[in-house]
Amino acid sequence: MSREAVFNEAEQILAYFPDFWAVDENIYHLFGVIQKTGVKQYTVEIYFPTDFPATAPQIRISKEIADLLGNKIELKTLLSWKKGSSRVVDILKELKMLVDKSLEMDETELKTGKKEGAPKAYADFVTPEPFEFQADGNAPTGVRSVPRVESDIEVKEIEEPEDDIKVFIPEHKQWSEEGLQEQQNAGGEMFTEDDWNAPAREAAPEPRSLTGDAEKDAMLKAELDKIMVEYSMDYTSIGEVNIYLSISVESTFLIHINFVNYPERPVVQVPDSLKSMMSNLETQLKTLRDWNPENEPSVVDVVRELEAKLWSLNEIEAKMKRIFGEFEASYLPNSRTAVKVTILTFGFQEFHVTLDLKDYPKKPIISYSQNLSSLVKSPPDQLKVMQNWDNSEEKEPVAIVREINWLIDKESRMSFEIDLLKASLKDVKWDPLQRSVIVKMKGSMKTEETSFDFKAILLDNYPLSPPKIQLLTELDEESMETKMNNSLKGLLANWNPNASYLIDAFNALSKAIFEVSVISCIICHKIPCPQCGNPLDTPEPNVETCKAECPYCNRMYHKHCWDQTIASFGKCGFCLRPPPQNMMP
Repeated sequence: MSREAVFNEAEQILAYFPDFWAVDENIYHLFGVIQKTGVKQYTVEIYFPTDFPATAPQIRISKEIADLLGNKIELKTLLSWKKGSSRVVDILKELKMLVDKSLEMDETELKTGKKEGAPKAYADFVTPEPFEFQADGNAPTGVRSVPRVESDIEVKEIEEPEDDIKVFIPEHKQWSEEGLQEQQNAGGEMFTEDDWNAPAREAAPEPRSLTGDAEKDAMLKAELDKIMVEYSMDYTSIGEVNIYLSISVESTFLIHINFVNYPERPVVQVPDSLKSMMSNLETQLKTLRDWNPENEPSVVDVVRELEAKLWSLNEIEAKMKRIFGEFEASYLPNSRTAVKVTILTFGFQEFHVTLDLKDYPKKPIISYSQNLSSLVKSPPDQLKVMQNWDNSEEKEPVAIVREINWLIDKESRMSFEIDLLKASLKDVKWDPLQRSVIVKMKGSMKTEETSFDFKAILLDNYPLSPPKIQLLTELDEESMETKMNNSLKGLLANWNPNASYLIDAFNALSKAIFEVSVISCIICHKIPCPQCGNPLDTPEPNVETCKAECPYCNRMYHKHCWDQTIASFGKCGFCLRPPPQNMMP
């Protein structure tokens, strides 16, 4: 199924029929109103098949439309569906036109019931009786299906009448005054103008009685009428309804309520996606919790409170979008309020945290993964954002994730940096009490091999502040010390706590000291490539190298290590930015 094609169809429908929604946020199942008259709403459901738009959508109509138009509906736009040229909104326009015409001629019965001896083509378009369905699945009750034409039905173009949407004429039917009279008078009587003055058709039957008690049925019907005035709904009986609660254009929920035992407390069922938020409605909804049959409470009050509670989902979704915008996150199964956030830190380590906002604006429920609990060593309620939650006006869940992300980086960064230095430079000594690193580097100055000793001092707020690096070795050439200081100056002046590391400082020093411009590959920590054997860099002009440099953070890779990293991860291993197209493997 083409998701883009379905979205395009939905946008066209919304442009013409604004009262349409996606049921349970499923864009392939739309529900909406095509016409309103007083308290009546004429509603339609649309189901997009798996091979849409090659196959036309399935259209289901409400009982109100079926009572108005009868048990045969012939929609030319549906029957002549063609991929690429047909539009779902045209089907709805044609159906609305038929409803409008029938409402304008409310003194005339427009049902086109099956006539004895009519061709079989007509029988193919008969909709089921009320509350019966042709399609499988969890379809809402109280609606009918408008089936599609079989491939062997021929469609004829007609010249008259010139409506925006023409009437479908199956084979064996003629568009002429004589043919029309013949079909309309199949019983032998001629059609005359007096027939337009025929008595209005009988009213649609009321929902069937459940109790056999007229007084009890009257009570149930009164409750049903209250719900019908305010909400779109279908019913299978006078005391059992499916209500469509819409909280946004994208979010419509199907709520099932059984109040056949009224005035006893009704039974309310919500979709699976809401059960994490509403696990026990009898205690969560005040109207159900305080229900007293002696006071004859109203079922519609339960629906109103449930709708108000669902409206809070809009604010929760807005908060969730900020988390999705900054971090890798996904909703937990069958939940609209809980998300699992994945935080990637140094060395590609992954940590997970779960936030549940079902009680928002109260504090979220937070749980750490096992490795995160071991790293942070303090419970979630010790987070600064959580401690200040009740006094905060904004109450931003994304601030919690930011603080956790900062704690992860703080706790894991130092060990990561020392491990990286030791893998590259070998002779590294870390003093956690003094927060200093002693590094010995060997190289050649001109033709003489020399050892250089450096001391890096890390301030308490490192990496927010850059390290202070001192050269402990005395050099005969002052120009070399000046050259090393200049090589560090630019790096330290532009220090970025999220993208700058100690290894960058020592790489900068190596460029000033050694004949080979870099220490080692930032991934494999070796000078020769483990795949091809070529060095990362060399001063010899005729020696082939294996070298790649990230255009954003300027970290050095073997070309093979770079290709493998991008193929596996899609981003630079340190600045986490995807490379330009010309550097893709």
